[in-house]
Amino acid sequence: IVNKAAGVVVYRQGDTPHGVMQIRAMLPFVLRPPRAGTVGALRQPGSVHRLDKPTSGILCVAKTKPAMLKLSRQFHDRVVKKTYFAIINGIPAEDPASVITPLAAHNLGVDVDPASTAPWNLITAPIDAKPAVTVWRALRY
Repeated sequence: IVNKAAGVVVYRQGDTPHGVMQIRAMLPFVLRPPRAGTVGALRQPGSVHRLDKPTSGILCVAKTKPAMLKLSRQFHDRVVKKTYFAIINGIPAEDPASVITPLAAHNLGVDVDPASTAPWNLITAPIDAKPAVTVWRALRY
């Protein structure tokens, strides 16, 4: 697990200039390599998923091919659940039609107590032809 700071890219894009901080290039310098003789050891550790450049958070990194395959499958199958916190300026619009119960949020895989009473908001929108579900609520105004 690597703590990625906001402003750092995970993978350099083709048009990104050299010298841009990127996690992929830093990993060999901050992680211990696998022990000698480790089956499936990768020459260079690789991130299992990505975080956008402006996003800070933890990044899951694999040092072996079996770990990369198993962890990648968990992200692909949406076994891994991600939680984000955001500080925003202003009050977000809450569409009454998008309000769901904590039980409904829990059934969507959100780590929430299904017996709580705080309502949640649901946004569904495809991103790059993949289904994307965001369940959110304001913690305070």
